[in-house]
Order: sequence, then structure tokens, then C-alpha cells
Amino acid sequence: MKPSAPYEEYLVKVLRDPEEGAAFIEAAIEENDDKFLLEALRIVAKAQGGVAKVATRTKLNRVSLYRMLSSGGNPEFRSLLKVIDALGMRLAVLVKRAPKALRPKRVRRGPLATKRPLRAVAPRPKAARAAR
Repeated sequence: MKPSAPYEEYLVKVLRDPEEGAAFIEAAIEENDDKFLLEALRIVAKAQGGVAKVATRTKLNRVSLYRMLSSGGNPEFRSLLKVIDALGMRLAVLVKRAPKALRPKRVRRGPLATKRPLRAVAPRPKAARAAR
């Protein structure tokens, strides 16, 4: 059986595209695994010019940045934001699911359902009903 090629080389080649890098980091965040997120940031940094170049852009020490992005790293939030910014990305917060109080009410379906809200209508005088 032929040995498989190292995946990291291929990953670095693909992650040179900023859109792919952002999607990779987003997937790492969704995994809810801090070690995987740090590894993803390191791989994207490597793909986009190297960790040393990112260290220069962030004005962080290169050795400290390598240590921060290792699996045992414990970076400060502002340092992570600097790295994300240096990669040409930004961190965004999205709502997973609206709180119950803000969810839209269920719409009744079926033959009696209306597409627009009902309006209060004053009853017609008897003379107008008789004329119809």
C-alpha cells in the first residue's frame, strides 16, 4: 500500500485563499475545541506567508506567537484578535437561535389562515346590507 501524502502541505496550499482560510477557522471555532482553533490559526498563518510574517504584522514576538499557537498555548483574547486581524479577517458574533421571547409566533396554516392580519371592521348598517 502506498503511503499517504502529508495533508498539511495540501492544506497550506488550499488555505492561501483568504476565503478558504476564513472558512477553516470558522469550522475550528464551531468544533468548540481550543487546541484545534490554535492549530487552525497556525496553519492559516503558515499558508499566508508564515508565522514570522504574522508576528511582524501583529508586533508580537515570533517565538511567543509560535508558543501561543501551539497546542499547549493559552493566548490572551486581544492577542488572538491581533492574529486574526493580521490574517486579514475579523471576528464576528452571530445568534445561534433567537431567545424564546423574540421568536416569531406560529402562523396558523390551512383554509382559514389569512395572509395579512385581520382588521377590526365596523358592522354595516342594515340599509347597506339590504342594498347588496
